[in-house]
Amino acid sequence: MKRKTLVRILAATLSLSMAFGLSACGSQDAQQSSSNNSEPPAATGTTPAEETGATEIVMNLDGEPSSLSPFLMGGGKSGNMMYNACYGSLWRVEYDDSLSADLAESYEIDEENMVIIAHLREGLMFSDGSPLTAEDVVCSIQTSAAESGSNTSTIDLERTQAIDETTVQIGLSTLSYSTMVDLSCIGIISKEWTEDGTNAEKVAADIVCSGPYYIENWSTGNDMVYIKNPYYWNADNVKYDKITVKCIADETTRFLDYQNGGVDLCILTKSENIDTMENGLAPGSVEVIPMQSVQGLAFDTKNIDTFKNENLRLAIAHAIDVESLVSAYCGTGYSLAKSPFPSTSPYFVDCALEYDPDLAKEYLQKYYDETGNSSVTITMTAKTGDLAATLTEAIQYQLNEVLGITVEVSVMDSATYFDAQAKGEQYASIVPLARGYYDPAKYMNAWFPNSSNSIMHMNNEELDALLDETVNDVTLSQEERTAKLTELQEKLTATGKFIPMFEEFICYALNGAVTTVDGCVSGDGRLLQTLWLSEAPSALAEG
Repeated sequence: MKRKTLVRILAATLSLSMAFGLSACGSQDAQQSSSNNSEPPAATGTTPAEETGATEIVMNLDGEPSSLSPFLMGGGKSGNMMYNACYGSLWRVEYDDSLSADLAESYEIDEENMVIIAHLREGLMFSDGSPLTAEDVVCSIQTSAAESGSNTSTIDLERTQAIDETTVQIGLSTLSYSTMVDLSCIGIISKEWTEDGTNAEKVAADIVCSGPYYIENWSTGNDMVYIKNPYYWNADNVKYDKITVKCIADETTRFLDYQNGGVDLCILTKSENIDTMENGLAPGSVEVIPMQSVQGLAFDTKNIDTFKNENLRLAIAHAIDVESLVSAYCGTGYSLAKSPFPSTSPYFVDCALEYDPDLAKEYLQKYYDETGNSSVTITMTAKTGDLAATLTEAIQYQLNEVLGITVEVSVMDSATYFDAQAKGEQYASIVPLARGYYDPAKYMNAWFPNSSNSIMHMNNEELDALLDETVNDVTLSQEERTAKLTELQEKLTATGKFIPMFEEFICYALNGAVTTVDGCVSGDGRLLQTLWLSEAPSALAEG
């Protein structure tokens, strides 16, 4: 067996890891539950953390998890926090692109037999004091595959097994740069939950945790109370004995609660509230954290003949004044995107096409000359109440003003929108690219020909081959892979397949014991790890 470190075996998983985090990256977003609509408490002069000597903090987040299962929870920031707080994983991806040890302290890989061998820490326990063994890890991987499947695509489940109580063999169907990141996204549950097959309801009703906290009590519409898990392997490094999370979907109520001293930390998205903090009109400070998410206009070049023509796509790309739209309609929590990759990515390349009405008209004329057409009518879709819907209507005006193109806009509810996306009936739409993924390879996964989202298909054999090589060729050096990621970004925009529009940010109002979230890259679950760990976790050891 070959014993190698991650750097040697799957170098790009580390070097390409985007250390940010929707740590529950396998969970599916779900519609938020009803919020706590109680009136904000009166100001007390001190924040909750100050009143308790900073062994307890109180937070306001933006919704409730839809489930306590690590594979199904959803629920925005509250769901992401719960994943990080309650569930340990084999290892975690850190901000410097390294792997840190969590429940596993080392691993090795057998390239010939296509398996990863993970070595668990001795004496691991769940929050109820029961032992956590290799069988629980295998159960968790199998349950993840059954419930979501998004983090097990490269894992051979039939060859995944417990060798002994602290040794797990993970079978691989292929060597991919996503595998180690995928495994970091699988929360470890007790096998007792799934003795009779997957049972998400049992997970939700009787939660036993493998992470630094467990949930003391929670019911829909009420606060979530997290208590430090005394059996967690790294409990001595967990700062707070108790974290209370108020799940309040309405931002006005949430911000009033913060202003009246009800919480130490509050998530903000509205420009007016962020401006209030930045102008010193509310107590504490505000920090803006990139979400590692880019949204842009994509075209269905698989099913819609009109969008298969590159000249038409380039005409549209040069006719949209993206900078003016972002400036006019996007608030403090957004910035102009200039690539399919976020500007915080080490692989970012400024490759956005310039607004040039004259050039746009030249490309449109080429389209007319090629096709014999004399007019263009296209359909764009958007979700009700979404920022993208507002931008879509502005694009409708600009394309008609610059090129005389008729744009029919179909605004629909979320369920109808995603159903149309799955059926290949979403012709052109502003879509998010790779929100919440660590691995840049996963930024590109939506573009694969077998992706269910046809609007993201490139429908270009050359680009499809380049994509496959970039993501799956484990023989590439870091320099070679970086060059290919650069080429992919440039070609996606140069061909007009994807028009970058805006990047998203998360803003936090901070007061009391919570004075900074510096070092948090995603604004999601990793924020909480930044808060509750007093020391950085140790690196994952060699085999």
